[in-house]
Amino acid sequence: MTKKFNFELFLIGFILVWVSILAFKNPETDLIALTLIFSISAFVKGLLEISVYRKIKKSDEGFSRIDGLVGLIDILIAIFFLVNIFIGISILPFIFSVWFIADSVVNLLNIKKINIKNKFKLGLYVIANCICVFAGFVLLVNPIVAALTLAFIVGCNLLITGINYLILSF
Repeated sequence: MTKKFNFELFLIGFILVWVSILAFKNPETDLIALTLIFSISAFVKGLLEISVYRKIKKSDEGFSRIDGLVGLIDILIAIFFLVNIFIGISILPFIFSVWFIADSVVNLLNIKKINIKNKFKLGLYVIANCICVFAGFVLLVNPIVAALTLAFIVGCNLLITGINYLILSF
């Protein structure tokens, strides 16, 4: 049985890589613009994750409900940022740290269920998610450093997460 190309996972990966490039390109960007960009990408990512979860649930491949819950959390974070931009800016480092940790832990918990046959892809997937968990804890423990380096750290996380989704799409 050959694995089919998954357009939703590819689209999530493409969007996350694109947003990460924006974060790297303009690290001095105003935090309001950064909050808006990431809230929009979180909203789209959440919708696509729920779509993927529903398809997988229908095909009975045994994915956990946590996957759909992470998509819902992404949407709620996005709405919160859009409605409360200034509050979102002040707690941005904490929100992103929890987001990084949650996404990566869910990815690591589902490692057997996604069934990556290629050992190189599997190793890359595990390493990328471990880096994201570490980055999340760095953000959580040191919010001042996180605020100063937020664009770079978020860019790294989005790039790694985007690459994860691109790997899974093929």
